[in-house]
Amino acid sequence: MVLLLLACAGTEPSGAGPPGMVLEGVRAEVDGMASPGWVGAAGVVLVQSGTARAAGVTLSGGKAPLEIAAARSEWDLRGRKAVFTGDVTVTRAEVSIRCGRLEVAYKDVDTLSTVEATGGVSVTRDGRTATAERAVIVGETGQITLTGAPRLAEGVNTLQGEVITLFLDDERAVCEGKAGSPCRLSVDGSALK
Repeated sequence: MVLLLLACAGTEPSGAGPPGMVLEGVRAEVDGMASPGWVGAAGVVLVQSGTARAAGVTLSGGKAPLEIAAARSEWDLRGRKAVFTGDVTVTRAEVSIRCGRLEVAYKDVDTLSTVEATGGVSVTRDGRTATAERAVIVGETGQITLTGAPRLAEGVNTLQGEVITLFLDDERAVCEGKAGSPCRLSVDGSALK
């Protein structure tokens, strides 16, 4: 994978530590490809010892862009991974995810493999909110698997279980329970006639 940085100003970082470079106002293309390849933008990128860190990142692959904002991000370009920490917000079209930590793994230059969100995960779409301690998103399908006290809410109605899987493209969900901890649906009394 080749990362081409465009339209940026570079400086050497100050202070102790390994040598590196700080790039501001960054626009990046992976392997020199424009859409439908991935194009990224970030306010500041720090490159040190084969690792790049950035904040305020936008990735676009010809569809609605995936935008990630976090207090900090670290990039392993060789390992095709990025980790975002600190009040992480992910948006794509009408879906929004908030969490404490987000790890993104790339299958190849153009494709996200998996995204793992942990720490107070909240997924919202069209007035529905799903919460859990962990969410794993499969890049190819957009399927989101929630674990760690998952709960799906629409208004006052809720669904809880051991594992809740959201299929965003189909607008459906599957809830799985286990012995002694079944799926539980709670519907507001005003919905019953």
